[in-house]
Amino acid sequence: METIGKSPSCCLNHNVGSSVAMAQSFPREPLSSQGIVITIEGIDGAGTTTQADLLIERLKQLGKETARTQEPTDGLIGRIVRSSLQQRDEAQFIDPAALALLFAADRLEHLERIVKPALDKGAVVVTDRSVFSSLAYQGMELEESWVASINAQAPMPHVLIWINVPAEISMDRIIQRDGVRERYEKRELLETLAERYRTIAQSQLEGVQILEIDGTQTVSDVSESIWTGLQELGCFVD
Repeated sequence: METIGKSPSCCLNHNVGSSVAMAQSFPREPLSSQGIVITIEGIDGAGTTTQADLLIERLKQLGKETARTQEPTDGLIGRIVRSSLQQRDEAQFIDPAALALLFAADRLEHLERIVKPALDKGAVVVTDRSVFSSLAYQGMELEESWVASINAQAPMPHVLIWINVPAEISMDRIIQRDGVRERYEKRELLETLAERYRTIAQSQLEGVQILEIDGTQTVSDVSESIWTGLQELGCFVD
């Protein structure tokens, strides 16, 4: 029987390559070509939420049909996931494997409730995190093949934007934020996650265009780099 239990902290999975390859191997229903899905990824403190908001604002100024969303979602399952990440109430005791299943379930509900309807309208869907977060985060502490398998029905986005920020800078931002410290907001974990995201960004992902953005820049410079990169990929050049 395959073990899906939590890895000890000294044995965190640093190499995400196998799970990326496996995730790619599963047959998936392709996303509608009427619209486009852009996911913004990075370790905690990278600024994914801020940049998703700024990208949506810019697209709206151009008159584009848009949908701004995120994972975990604000739906029923997503709210449980967020409570666990924020280590609130009983949700803080959710086992890593159970949390991975909740992430996967929330992702499929997200697909049906928000992503597909938006794509059918020809919208640009900008999501703050996607299946790559599960491959990076849950694959860090669980068997990667299992994490990939439970996300087998989650489509890949059209564009992956990786905001690359060193763990020390990310940790400084988290401390300055002075809010609730979340489950993965620890220096050792962020260093491992940064390595895993680098591997994902350097992978050959069929049908996915990848942008690596220097997240150490100012907020406005990161936003401008994202916009320039999307145009270089052929997005929104009309």
